[in-house]
Amino acid sequence: MLPLLATVSPETIVFLAAGVAVVIVLIVVLRLPSAKAARHSVASAGSPATSADGGASGPVSRAMLSPQHRPLLDRLRAEETRHDALAAAIACGSAIVPDLTIALADPSFASKADVPDAVRWALLEAIEKIGDPRAAPALAAMPRACCGAVDPTGTLAALGAPAALPVLLAALSPMSACSSGCGGNPVLSGALAGITIAGRKRRASPEFRDALAPALTELVGVGTKSEGPSPADALTALDPELATRTFTSDAFIARGGGAVHEAFQALANARVGVDGAVCTRMLDAMPRRAPEGAAETATLTSILRVLAISGHAEARPRIYAAWTASEPTLRSAGRLAALTIEGLEHAETFVGERLRTEGPRSLSLPQRVVVLVRGFLSSAGYDAFFSTPAAGAAADIETALRTIGAGETADEIATARGRFRGGMPTDVEERKRRVEEAGAGGQSAFADLDHKLYEDMGSIEERLADYIITHAAEFRPRAATAGVTTATLTS
Repeated sequence: MLPLLATVSPETIVFLAAGVAVVIVLIVVLRLPSAKAARHSVASAGSPATSADGGASGPVSRAMLSPQHRPLLDRLRAEETRHDALAAAIACGSAIVPDLTIALADPSFASKADVPDAVRWALLEAIEKIGDPRAAPALAAMPRACCGAVDPTGTLAALGAPAALPVLLAALSPMSACSSGCGGNPVLSGALAGITIAGRKRRASPEFRDALAPALTELVGVGTKSEGPSPADALTALDPELATRTFTSDAFIARGGGAVHEAFQALANARVGVDGAVCTRMLDAMPRRAPEGAAETATLTSILRVLAISGHAEARPRIYAAWTASEPTLRSAGRLAALTIEGLEHAETFVGERLRTEGPRSLSLPQRVVVLVRGFLSSAGYDAFFSTPAAGAAADIETALRTIGAGETADEIATARGRFRGGMPTDVEERKRRVEEAGAGGQSAFADLDHKLYEDMGSIEERLADYIITHAAEFRPRAATAGVTTATLTS
Protein backbone atom coordinates (compact mmCIF):
# COMPACT_ATOMS: atom_id res chain seq x y z
CA MET A 1 0.00 0.00 0.00
CA LEU A 2 1.08 3.63 -0.55
CA PRO A 3 2.20 6.00 2.21
CA LEU A 4 0.26 9.25 2.29
CA LEU A 5 2.40 12.42 2.10
CA ALA A 6 5.38 10.54 3.50
CA THR A 7 7.46 10.96 0.34
CA VAL A 8 5.80 13.94 -1.29
CA SER A 9 8.06 16.84 -2.28
CA PRO A 10 7.90 20.24 -0.48
CA GLU A 11 6.57 21.83 -3.68
CA THR A 12 3.66 19.41 -3.71
CA ILE A 13 2.87 20.15 -0.07
CA VAL A 14 2.81 23.89 -0.85
CA PHE A 15 0.39 23.28 -3.70
CA LEU A 16 -1.92 21.09 -1.64
CA ALA A 17 -1.97 23.61 1.19
CA ALA A 18 -2.81 26.33 -1.32
CA GLY A 19 -5.69 24.22 -2.62
CA VAL A 20 -7.15 23.89 0.85
CA ALA A 21 -6.63 27.62 1.44
CA VAL A 22 -8.57 28.51 -1.74
CA VAL A 23 -11.53 26.45 -0.56
CA ILE A 24 -11.40 28.10 2.86
CA VAL A 25 -11.50 31.54 1.25
CA LEU A 26 -14.46 30.47 -0.91
CA ILE A 27 -16.36 29.14 2.14
CA VAL A 28 -15.85 32.36 3.99
CA VAL A 29 -16.97 34.31 0.97
CA LEU A 30 -20.07 32.09 0.39
CA ARG A 31 -21.17 32.20 4.03
CA LEU A 32 -20.55 35.91 4.50
CA PRO A 33 -21.87 37.69 1.35
CA SER A 34 -19.97 40.83 0.39
CA ALA A 35 -21.73 44.19 0.54
CA LYS A 36 -18.78 46.11 -0.92
CA ALA A 37 -20.54 47.14 -4.12
CA ALA A 38 -23.57 48.38 -2.25
CA ARG A 39 -21.48 50.09 0.43
CA HIS A 40 -19.46 52.00 -2.11
CA SER A 41 -22.39 53.18 -4.25
CA VAL A 42 -22.97 56.95 -4.48
CA ALA A 43 -24.79 59.46 -6.63
CA SER A 44 -23.44 59.76 -10.18
CA ALA A 45 -21.11 62.57 -11.21
CA GLY A 46 -23.85 64.47 -12.97
CA SER A 47 -26.29 64.39 -10.05
CA PRO A 48 -27.25 67.58 -8.26
CA ALA A 49 -25.00 68.32 -5.33
CA THR A 50 -26.23 68.20 -1.76
CA SER A 51 -25.14 70.36 1.12
CA ALA A 52 -23.81 68.94 4.37
CA ASP A 53 -27.15 69.41 6.10
CA GLY A 54 -28.99 67.45 3.41
CA GLY A 55 -30.32 70.35 1.32
CA ALA A 56 -29.93 70.41 -2.45
CA SER A 57 -27.59 73.06 -3.88
CA GLY A 58 -25.40 73.83 -6.82
CA PRO A 59 -21.74 72.72 -7.11
CA VAL A 60 -20.04 72.95 -3.74
CA SER A 61 -16.90 75.01 -3.57
CA ARG A 62 -13.71 73.26 -2.49
CA ALA A 63 -13.21 76.21 -0.16
CA MET A 64 -16.06 74.86 1.98
CA LEU A 65 -13.83 71.99 3.09
CA SER A 66 -12.08 72.38 6.42
CA PRO A 67 -8.48 73.55 5.93
CA GLN A 68 -7.13 70.70 8.07
CA HIS A 69 -8.90 68.06 5.97
CA ARG A 70 -8.58 69.61 2.49
CA PRO A 71 -5.11 68.14 1.70
CA LEU A 72 -6.17 64.70 2.93
CA LEU A 73 -9.30 64.67 0.77
CA ASP A 74 -7.29 65.86 -2.22
CA ARG A 75 -5.08 62.78 -1.83
CA LEU A 76 -8.18 60.61 -2.27
CA ARG A 77 -8.32 61.69 -5.89
CA ALA A 78 -5.06 60.06 -6.93
CA GLU A 79 -4.79 56.30 -7.17
CA GLU A 80 -1.26 56.19 -5.78
CA THR A 81 -2.26 57.98 -2.55
CA ARG A 82 -5.91 56.88 -2.21
CA HIS A 83 -5.36 53.82 -0.02
CA ASP A 84 -3.32 55.64 2.61
CA ALA A 85 -5.59 58.69 2.45
CA LEU A 86 -8.64 56.52 3.06
CA ALA A 87 -7.06 54.96 6.13
CA ALA A 88 -6.12 58.41 7.41
CA ALA A 89 -9.64 59.73 6.81
CA ILE A 90 -11.19 56.86 8.75
CA ALA A 91 -8.74 57.49 11.58
CA CYS A 92 -10.01 61.08 11.82
CA GLY A 93 -13.37 59.74 12.99
CA SER A 94 -16.48 61.88 13.26
CA ALA A 95 -14.53 65.12 12.87
CA ILE A 96 -14.10 64.55 9.13
CA VAL A 97 -17.66 63.40 8.38
CA PRO A 98 -19.01 66.87 7.42
CA ASP A 99 -16.16 67.29 4.93
CA LEU A 100 -16.75 63.80 3.51
CA THR A 101 -20.39 64.60 2.82
CA ILE A 102 -19.46 67.96 1.27
CA ALA A 103 -16.95 66.29 -1.06
CA LEU A 104 -19.42 63.55 -1.92
CA ALA A 105 -22.11 66.07 -2.77
CA ASP A 106 -19.85 68.08 -5.09
CA PRO A 107 -19.92 66.58 -8.63
CA SER A 108 -16.67 68.29 -9.53
CA PHE A 109 -14.72 66.86 -6.59
CA ALA A 110 -14.67 63.32 -7.97
CA SER A 111 -15.08 64.10 -11.68
CA LYS A 112 -11.63 65.68 -11.83
CA ALA A 113 -9.97 62.55 -10.39
CA ASP A 114 -8.32 59.73 -12.35
CA VAL A 115 -11.22 57.33 -11.66
CA PRO A 116 -14.23 59.32 -10.42
CA ASP A 117 -16.20 56.32 -9.13
CA ALA A 118 -13.19 55.13 -7.12
CA VAL A 119 -13.14 58.46 -5.31
CA ARG A 120 -16.84 58.26 -4.50
CA TRP A 121 -16.41 54.68 -3.27
CA ALA A 122 -13.59 55.83 -1.00
CA LEU A 123 -15.68 58.67 0.41
CA LEU A 124 -18.58 56.33 1.16
CA GLU A 125 -16.33 53.66 2.63
CA ALA A 126 -14.92 56.24 5.04
CA ILE A 127 -18.43 57.36 6.02
CA GLU A 128 -19.58 53.81 6.58
CA LYS A 129 -16.57 52.72 8.61
CA ILE A 130 -16.72 55.79 10.80
CA GLY A 131 -20.42 55.09 11.27
CA ASP A 132 -21.51 58.54 12.40
CA PRO A 133 -25.31 58.75 11.94
CA ARG A 134 -25.05 62.51 11.41
CA ALA A 135 -24.10 61.75 7.80
CA ALA A 136 -27.51 60.16 7.19
CA PRO A 137 -29.49 63.33 6.24
CA ALA A 138 -26.98 64.25 3.54
CA LEU A 139 -26.96 60.72 2.10
CA ALA A 140 -30.75 60.48 2.26
CA ALA A 141 -31.11 63.68 0.23
CA MET A 142 -28.99 62.34 -2.63
CA PRO A 143 -30.81 60.80 -5.61
CA ARG A 144 -31.02 57.03 -6.00
CA ALA A 145 -29.43 55.34 -9.02
CA CYS A 146 -29.20 51.86 -10.47
CA CYS A 147 -27.92 49.64 -13.29
CA GLY A 148 -24.23 50.43 -13.00
CA ALA A 149 -24.66 53.97 -11.70
CA VAL A 150 -23.41 54.58 -8.20
CA ASP A 151 -25.93 54.84 -5.38
CA PRO A 152 -25.58 55.83 -1.68
CA THR A 153 -28.35 53.59 -0.32
CA GLY A 154 -26.07 50.89 1.09
CA THR A 155 -23.93 53.31 3.06
CA LEU A 156 -27.00 55.20 4.26
CA ALA A 157 -28.56 51.96 5.56
CA ALA A 158 -25.32 50.88 7.26
CA LEU A 159 -25.50 53.93 9.56
CA GLY A 160 -28.66 52.56 11.21
CA ALA A 161 -30.09 56.05 11.65
CA PRO A 162 -33.82 56.95 11.69
CA ALA A 163 -33.11 59.61 9.06
CA ALA A 164 -32.57 56.78 6.58
CA LEU A 165 -36.01 55.23 7.06
CA PRO A 166 -37.99 57.03 4.30
CA VAL A 167 -35.42 56.02 1.70
CA LEU A 168 -35.09 52.47 2.99
CA LEU A 169 -38.83 51.82 3.30
CA ALA A 170 -39.24 52.94 -0.30
CA ALA A 171 -36.40 50.65 -1.40
CA LEU A 172 -37.92 47.71 0.49
CA SER A 173 -41.33 48.10 -1.10
CA PRO A 174 -42.33 45.02 -3.13
CA MET A 175 -43.08 47.46 -5.95
CA SER A 176 -39.57 48.91 -6.01
CA ALA A 177 -37.57 48.07 -9.10
CA CYS A 178 -34.89 49.53 -11.26
CA SER A 179 -36.41 51.68 -13.99
CA SER A 180 -33.45 51.27 -16.34
CA GLY A 181 -34.32 47.73 -17.37
CA CYS A 182 -31.09 46.04 -16.29
CA GLY A 183 -33.00 43.16 -14.70
CA GLY A 184 -31.59 43.67 -11.22
CA ASN A 185 -32.42 45.86 -8.27
CA PRO A 186 -29.16 47.37 -7.00
CA VAL A 187 -30.91 49.94 -4.78
CA LEU A 188 -32.70 47.13 -2.92
CA SER A 189 -29.46 45.12 -2.82
CA GLY A 190 -27.70 48.12 -1.30
CA ALA A 191 -30.44 48.61 1.26
CA LEU A 192 -30.35 44.95 2.38
CA ALA A 193 -26.55 44.93 2.55
CA GLY A 194 -26.45 48.13 4.56
CA ILE A 195 -29.19 47.02 6.97
CA THR A 196 -27.27 43.79 7.54
CA ILE A 197 -24.12 45.77 8.33
CA ALA A 198 -26.02 48.09 10.68
CA GLY A 199 -27.36 45.06 12.53
CA ARG A 200 -24.04 43.25 12.77
CA LYS A 201 -22.24 46.36 13.96
CA ARG A 202 -24.99 47.10 16.52
CA ARG A 203 -25.64 50.53 15.03
CA ALA A 204 -29.39 50.15 14.52
CA SER A 205 -31.57 52.19 16.86
CA PRO A 206 -34.80 50.64 18.20
CA GLU A 207 -36.79 52.98 15.95
CA PHE A 208 -34.74 51.80 12.95
CA ARG A 209 -35.32 48.12 13.79
CA ASP A 210 -39.03 48.44 14.55
CA ALA A 211 -39.76 50.36 11.37
CA LEU A 212 -37.93 47.99 9.03
CA ALA A 213 -38.88 44.60 10.52
CA PRO A 214 -42.39 44.35 8.94
CA ALA A 215 -41.11 45.34 5.49
CA LEU A 216 -38.23 42.84 5.67
CA THR A 217 -40.57 40.05 6.82
CA GLU A 218 -42.89 40.77 3.91
CA LEU A 219 -40.02 40.44 1.43
CA VAL A 220 -38.73 37.07 2.70
CA GLY A 221 -39.15 34.48 -0.02
CA VAL A 222 -40.55 36.94 -2.56
CA GLY A 223 -37.59 36.65 -4.94
CA THR A 224 -36.19 40.17 -4.95
CA LYS A 225 -33.45 39.68 -7.57
CA SER A 226 -31.11 41.32 -5.09
CA GLU A 227 -27.47 40.35 -4.74
CA GLY A 228 -25.81 39.78 -1.39
CA PRO A 229 -27.75 39.43 1.86
CA SER A 230 -31.40 38.38 1.62
CA PRO A 231 -34.28 40.08 3.46
CA ALA A 232 -34.11 37.25 6.00
CA ASP A 233 -30.36 37.88 6.49
CA ALA A 234 -31.06 41.56 7.11
CA LEU A 235 -33.83 40.90 9.65
CA THR A 236 -31.71 38.29 11.45
CA ALA A 237 -28.81 40.74 11.71
CA LEU A 238 -31.08 43.51 12.97
CA ASP A 239 -32.86 41.49 15.66
CA PRO A 240 -32.02 37.77 16.00
CA GLU A 241 -34.68 37.18 18.64
CA LEU A 242 -37.42 38.81 16.58
CA ALA A 243 -36.28 36.90 13.49
CA THR A 244 -36.39 33.60 15.35
CA ARG A 245 -39.89 34.26 16.72
CA THR A 246 -41.12 35.35 13.30
CA PHE A 247 -39.58 32.53 11.28
CA THR A 248 -40.68 29.74 13.64
CA SER A 249 -44.28 30.94 14.00
CA ASP A 250 -47.04 28.78 12.56
CA ALA A 251 -48.18 31.63 10.35
CA PHE A 252 -44.75 32.03 8.78
CA ILE A 253 -44.14 28.27 8.39
CA ALA A 254 -47.46 28.10 6.54
CA ARG A 255 -45.97 30.32 3.83
CA GLY A 256 -43.78 27.32 2.95
CA GLY A 257 -41.37 26.97 0.05
CA GLY A 258 -38.83 29.67 -0.60
CA ALA A 259 -39.78 31.78 2.42
CA VAL A 260 -39.03 29.01 4.93
CA HIS A 261 -35.80 28.06 3.17
CA GLU A 262 -34.55 31.67 3.04
CA ALA A 263 -35.50 32.25 6.68
CA PHE A 264 -33.82 29.18 8.11
CA GLN A 265 -30.79 29.61 5.90
CA ALA A 266 -30.40 33.10 7.39
CA LEU A 267 -30.71 31.75 10.93
CA ALA A 268 -28.17 29.03 10.19
CA ASN A 269 -25.69 31.39 8.55
CA ALA A 270 -25.92 33.71 11.58
CA ARG A 271 -25.55 30.71 13.93
CA VAL A 272 -28.90 31.46 15.56
CA GLY A 273 -30.58 28.47 17.19
CA VAL A 274 -34.03 27.87 18.66
CA ASP A 275 -35.13 26.94 22.17
CA GLY A 276 -36.06 23.44 23.22
CA ALA A 277 -39.82 23.90 22.88
CA VAL A 278 -39.54 25.24 19.35
CA CYS A 279 -37.10 22.45 18.46
CA THR A 280 -39.55 19.80 19.65
CA ARG A 281 -42.46 21.43 17.81
CA MET A 282 -40.49 21.61 14.57
CA LEU A 283 -39.33 18.01 14.84
CA ASP A 284 -42.93 16.91 15.29
CA ALA A 285 -44.08 18.97 12.30
CA MET A 286 -41.35 17.83 9.90
CA PRO A 287 -42.48 15.21 7.36
CA ARG A 288 -40.86 11.80 7.64
CA ARG A 289 -40.75 11.29 3.89
CA ALA A 290 -37.78 12.21 1.74
CA PRO A 291 -37.92 15.71 0.21
CA GLU A 292 -38.93 15.96 -3.43
CA GLY A 293 -36.73 18.09 -5.65
CA ALA A 294 -34.03 20.65 -4.98
CA ALA A 295 -36.31 23.22 -3.31
CA GLU A 296 -37.64 20.83 -0.65
CA THR A 297 -34.16 19.44 -0.06
CA ALA A 298 -32.75 22.93 0.45
CA THR A 299 -35.54 23.82 2.89
CA LEU A 300 -35.09 20.67 4.95
CA THR A 301 -31.31 21.19 4.95
CA SER A 302 -31.71 24.69 6.41
CA ILE A 303 -34.15 23.54 9.10
CA LEU A 304 -31.98 20.60 10.16
CA ARG A 305 -28.95 22.84 10.28
CA VAL A 306 -30.68 25.31 12.62
CA LEU A 307 -31.71 22.42 14.86
CA ALA A 308 -28.10 21.23 14.86
CA ILE A 309 -26.86 24.70 15.83
CA SER A 310 -29.41 24.74 18.67
CA GLY A 311 -27.63 21.75 20.19
CA HIS A 312 -30.70 20.03 21.63
CA ALA A 313 -30.24 16.31 22.22
CA GLU A 314 -33.58 15.39 20.69
CA ALA A 315 -32.46 16.73 17.30
CA ARG A 316 -29.43 14.43 16.99
CA PRO A 317 -31.31 11.16 16.21
CA ARG A 318 -33.40 12.89 13.56
CA ILE A 319 -30.34 14.45 11.92
CA TYR A 320 -28.44 11.18 11.85
CA ALA A 321 -31.50 9.32 10.58
CA ALA A 322 -31.56 11.74 7.65
CA TRP A 323 -27.83 11.49 6.99
CA THR A 324 -27.86 7.67 6.99
CA ALA A 325 -31.08 7.34 4.97
CA SER A 326 -31.09 5.46 1.69
CA GLU A 327 -32.87 8.27 -0.19
CA PRO A 328 -30.26 10.62 -1.73
CA THR A 329 -32.30 13.80 -1.10
CA LEU A 330 -32.83 12.98 2.58
CA ARG A 331 -29.18 12.03 2.99
CA SER A 332 -28.14 15.30 1.35
CA ALA A 333 -30.37 17.28 3.73
CA GLY A 334 -28.87 15.54 6.75
CA ARG A 335 -25.24 15.82 5.69
CA LEU A 336 -24.59 19.48 6.46
CA ALA A 337 -26.59 19.24 9.69
CA ALA A 338 -24.44 16.28 10.74
CA LEU A 339 -21.30 18.29 10.05
CA THR A 340 -22.77 21.13 12.10
CA ILE A 341 -23.86 19.09 15.10
CA GLU A 342 -20.42 17.43 15.25
CA GLY A 343 -18.66 20.79 15.10
CA LEU A 344 -17.07 19.95 11.75
CA GLU A 345 -18.15 22.86 9.56
CA HIS A 346 -14.56 24.16 9.58
CA ALA A 347 -12.83 20.80 9.47
CA GLU A 348 -10.88 21.59 6.31
CA THR A 349 -9.85 24.97 7.73
CA PHE A 350 -8.42 23.19 10.76
CA VAL A 351 -6.52 20.64 8.65
CA GLY A 352 -5.22 23.28 6.24
CA GLU A 353 -3.94 25.44 9.09
CA ARG A 354 -2.27 22.46 10.73
CA LEU A 355 -0.58 21.51 7.47
CA ARG A 356 0.65 25.08 7.00
CA THR A 357 1.99 25.55 10.51
CA GLU A 358 3.15 22.08 11.55
CA GLY A 359 3.85 20.31 8.27
CA PRO A 360 2.60 17.00 6.82
CA ARG A 361 4.15 14.83 9.55
CA SER A 362 1.74 16.32 12.08
CA LEU A 363 -1.31 15.01 10.18
CA SER A 364 -3.15 11.82 10.98
CA LEU A 365 -4.13 9.38 8.25
CA PRO A 366 -7.71 10.74 7.81
CA GLN A 367 -6.38 14.29 7.72
CA ARG A 368 -3.92 13.33 4.98
CA VAL A 369 -6.72 11.75 2.99
CA VAL A 370 -8.65 15.05 3.09
CA VAL A 371 -5.58 17.09 2.07
CA LEU A 372 -4.89 14.83 -0.90
CA VAL A 373 -8.49 14.75 -2.16
CA ARG A 374 -8.95 18.48 -1.71
CA GLY A 375 -5.67 19.23 -3.45
CA PHE A 376 -6.81 17.24 -6.47
CA LEU A 377 -10.30 18.79 -6.59
CA SER A 378 -8.79 22.28 -6.39
CA SER A 379 -6.97 21.67 -9.68
CA ALA A 380 -10.35 21.66 -11.47
CA GLY A 381 -9.11 19.67 -14.47
CA TYR A 382 -6.35 17.35 -15.61
CA ASP A 383 -4.35 19.87 -17.66
CA ALA A 384 -3.98 22.03 -14.56
CA PHE A 385 -3.40 19.03 -12.30
CA PHE A 386 -0.51 17.63 -14.32
CA SER A 387 1.01 21.10 -14.68
CA THR A 388 1.51 21.42 -10.92
CA PRO A 389 3.68 19.64 -8.34
CA ALA A 390 0.54 17.96 -6.95
CA ALA A 391 0.60 15.42 -9.77
CA GLY A 392 3.76 14.01 -8.20
CA ALA A 393 1.44 12.59 -5.52
CA ALA A 394 -0.99 11.14 -8.07
CA ALA A 395 -0.66 7.58 -6.77
CA ASP A 396 -1.34 8.71 -3.20
CA ILE A 397 -4.32 10.78 -4.41
CA GLU A 398 -5.75 7.71 -6.14
CA THR A 399 -5.46 5.76 -2.90
CA ALA A 400 -7.09 8.59 -0.94
CA LEU A 401 -9.99 8.72 -3.39
CA ARG A 402 -10.54 4.98 -3.03
CA THR A 403 -10.53 5.46 0.74
CA ILE A 404 -13.50 7.85 0.63
CA GLY A 405 -15.35 5.63 -1.85
CA ALA A 406 -14.54 7.51 -5.06
CA GLY A 407 -12.76 4.61 -6.75
CA GLU A 408 -14.08 5.46 -10.20
CA THR A 409 -12.34 8.85 -10.09
CA ALA A 410 -9.15 7.14 -8.89
CA ASP A 411 -9.32 4.89 -11.96
CA GLU A 412 -9.73 7.94 -14.18
CA ILE A 413 -6.56 9.51 -12.74
CA ALA A 414 -4.71 6.30 -13.52
CA THR A 415 -6.10 6.43 -17.06
CA ALA A 416 -4.95 10.03 -17.44
CA ARG A 417 -1.45 9.14 -16.22
CA GLY A 418 -1.33 6.35 -18.79
CA ARG A 419 -1.83 8.80 -21.65
CA PHE A 420 1.70 10.11 -21.26
CA ARG A 421 3.76 8.24 -23.82
CA GLY A 422 6.52 6.40 -22.01
CA GLY A 423 4.97 7.15 -18.62
CA MET A 424 4.14 10.32 -16.72
CA PRO A 425 7.28 12.48 -16.28
CA THR A 426 8.33 13.08 -12.69
CA ASP A 427 9.59 16.58 -13.49
CA VAL A 428 6.80 19.16 -13.33
CA GLU A 429 8.22 21.31 -16.13
CA GLU A 430 8.45 18.30 -18.43
CA ARG A 431 4.88 17.34 -17.58
CA LYS A 432 3.73 20.85 -18.33
CA ARG A 433 5.54 20.83 -21.69
CA ARG A 434 3.99 17.51 -22.64
CA VAL A 435 0.51 18.69 -21.65
CA GLU A 436 0.93 21.84 -23.77
CA GLU A 437 2.15 19.79 -26.74
CA ALA A 438 -0.79 17.40 -26.46
CA GLY A 439 -3.23 20.31 -26.47
CA ALA A 440 -1.55 22.25 -29.28
CA GLY A 441 -4.44 21.48 -31.62
CA GLY A 442 -6.92 23.20 -29.35
CA GLN A 443 -8.27 20.02 -27.78
CA SER A 444 -7.03 18.80 -24.43
CA ALA A 445 -5.81 15.22 -24.33
CA PHE A 446 -7.94 14.83 -21.20
CA ALA A 447 -11.18 16.50 -22.38
CA ASP A 448 -13.27 13.36 -21.89
CA LEU A 449 -11.89 12.78 -18.41
CA ASP A 450 -12.41 16.45 -17.50
CA HIS A 451 -16.07 16.14 -18.50
CA LYS A 452 -16.49 13.08 -16.30
CA LEU A 453 -14.72 14.79 -13.39
CA TYR A 454 -17.03 17.80 -13.59
CA GLU A 455 -20.04 15.48 -13.58
CA ASP A 456 -18.74 13.63 -10.52
CA MET A 457 -17.50 16.64 -8.53
CA GLY A 458 -20.64 16.91 -6.41
CA SER A 459 -20.59 13.24 -5.55
CA ILE A 460 -16.90 13.40 -4.56
CA GLU A 461 -17.60 16.40 -2.31
CA GLU A 462 -20.41 14.45 -0.62
CA ARG A 463 -18.19 11.42 -0.08
CA LEU A 464 -15.48 13.63 1.37
CA ALA A 465 -17.99 15.18 3.79
CA ASP A 466 -19.23 11.72 4.78
CA TYR A 467 -15.65 10.64 5.42
CA ILE A 468 -15.06 13.66 7.68
CA ILE A 469 -18.24 12.94 9.67
CA THR A 470 -17.28 9.29 10.04
CA HIS A 471 -13.85 10.32 11.40
CA ALA A 472 -15.16 13.29 13.39
CA ALA A 473 -12.62 13.03 16.20
CA GLU A 474 -9.76 13.62 13.73
CA PHE A 475 -11.11 16.94 12.51
CA ARG A 476 -11.58 18.95 15.68
CA PRO A 477 -8.82 21.14 17.17
CA ARG A 478 -8.75 18.80 20.19
CA ALA A 479 -7.89 15.80 18.01
CA ALA A 480 -4.82 14.02 19.37
CA THR A 481 -2.99 13.57 16.11
CA ALA A 482 0.39 15.13 16.79
CA GLY A 483 3.39 12.90 16.32
CA VAL A 484 2.03 10.80 13.46
CA THR A 485 4.89 10.34 11.02
CA THR A 486 3.81 7.71 8.52
CA ALA A 487 0.58 5.94 7.73
CA THR A 488 -0.55 3.31 5.29
CA LEU A 489 -4.07 2.99 3.95
CA THR A 490 -5.75 -0.32 4.63
CA SER A 491 -8.73 -1.76 2.92
